[in-house]
Amino acid sequence: MTSPAAFDYLQSEAAVAHFFNNRGLNMYQAKVGDSVLSRRIDSLRCAVAGIGHLLRTQVHARVHAAATMAVVAAGIAFRVDGRGWCWLIAAMGAVWAAEGFNTAVELLADAICLEHHPLLGRAKDVAAGAVLIASIAAAGIGLCVFGARL
Repeated sequence: MTSPAAFDYLQSEAAVAHFFNNRGLNMYQAKVGDSVLSRRIDSLRCAVAGIGHLLRTQVHARVHAAATMAVVAAGIAFRVDGRGWCWLIAAMGAVWAAEGFNTAVELLADAICLEHHPLLGRAKDVAAGAVLIASIAAAGIGLCVFGARL
């Protein structure tokens, strides 16, 4: 027989799962007996699904994808050396990571509160500002790498 406290916990876990599932969000739960490898594969599957969601739902992510393809094409065309590629890859990765974090903040804020809340709005603004900072830094790196070649 379960104690009232355990019942409350199980009931709250079910409520949380129901909350996320009704919003189309994925709650990964490892099963007892799963191998380490299968858990890692599941984690990778969730990460790839997250990237897919990012590209499907975020206009700016598609702009970043086009910019990434343009930078890679320019790097190949201008025969950028290894050091230049390191800088370009780091810059593109920083922009993509910032965009992913920004999207995660927006999704969490929307899941927490459906009405406008000034602090959640501020958090969204700060996350969007981080994307802007990463993008400006990436443009600066691009100018340093490609500037002499243009």
